Amino acid sequence: MMTTVTGSLSVSFYLKLQGSSGLEMDIPFLLDTGFSEALSLPLSWLNALQFPFASSDQFTLADGMPVSVNVHRGRVIWDGKEKEVAIHCLEGDPLLGMSLMLNYLLIVPVQENALVTLAPI
Repeated sequence: MMTTVTGSLSVSFYLKLQGSSGLEMDIPFLLDTGFSEALSLPLSWLNALQFPFASSDQFTLADGMPVSVNVHRGRVIWDGKEKEVAIHCLEGDPLLGMSLMLNYLLIVPVQENALVTLAPI
């Protein structure tokens, strides 16, 4: 997978999610190397895709605040294959976290418009 570094030095990857009702959405996920889980989505998107509730999880945000969030089960097309993942319900930008990238090599030149590469190891 490839993308570029934006002018604000952020990186987004578009991923296709498959909802429980068959709805498919291409969503830009902001790369967040400080997010140890797979993906996050706002509640409105989780509801639109009809991803079922699976559990609750507690973790600490970057500002040190502990939070409890709902976790849903969903399907993502990852590297050309359908994969079931845990999706944390967090408001704000959808996030792509480290656990989804496990066993992948991420190359991010920190330079505006630089090519970002994410490939299997």
